[in-house]
Amino acid sequence: MESGQCFHGLVNPADFGSLLVCRLVHTREVPYLMHAPLRLLLRLGEEEGVYPCSLISHRYRPALFHDPSRSVYSMFKDVLGPRQGMIPRLRECTITLEQGSGQISVSIARKRHPDLGALLRLYSPDTDGVLAIGGELCQFADAHLVAKETPGNGNGSGQQQVGLETALFSAKTVSKPTVTGLSFIAVAAHLSGRSVGLSGNVAAVVEDGVAVTCRREDMKSLLSSLNNAVDFTMTADWLFTFQRKKAQKKCPIKFIWRLKPGL
Repeated sequence: MESGQCFHGLVNPADFGSLLVCRLVHTREVPYLMHAPLRLLLRLGEEEGVYPCSLISHRYRPALFHDPSRSVYSMFKDVLGPRQGMIPRLRECTITLEQGSGQISVSIARKRHPDLGALLRLYSPDTDGVLAIGGELCQFADAHLVAKETPGNGNGSGQQQVGLETALFSAKTVSKPTVTGLSFIAVAAHLSGRSVGLSGNVAAVVEDGVAVTCRREDMKSLLSSLNNAVDFTMTADWLFTFQRKKAQKKCPIKFIWRLKPGL
């Protein structure tokens, strides 16, 4: 995964032409490494205080993730196969949240349309499924949401539960982030024909991503636009954003196709 980081003070890239940096990971972190590397990359950076991630491995550090079944990712265990439980990741796709307007943008490189088509075939609107897309690191975002495993209350059996909380992670030089990166977006249609909220669509931050519940007609329009590589916008009411803060305004959710490279 490309992180666009600076090597100043470490090595001179001109002496090598190109560099490949490898990080050591725990066995328990392998499921995230294989299917959600952005979540692991940013969690490592948050733990080490380097945005987005340190280039140096700490051999004896403790594992940062243990059980994917505690995550919202476990909802998608049938998507990538048994016991995987990960959201499908789309290359050259970035998902961002603008702090001022609350706008959510899903930016996709047009050349990835065949890859998205394969992902859409996993979604069945007749079964009230959830359309989930995992993104990559956005180079122009000045912060990112991070999911952290934290011990919870006991479950009555003497064992300690583990949950995931949301944290906002940015470089130390950024005091007020304006564009926040998200790891995934999950969109589902209402189970009933009744609309909720003012617009009928609602959005909420979940772990290091965003979940959207929309009207069936909006879901059909979204799927049609994605299949035809056409930009699409729908409006939603925020239930809550980062740190469970209630948002009073509506937000546009935009799916944008890029012709030029860049994240």
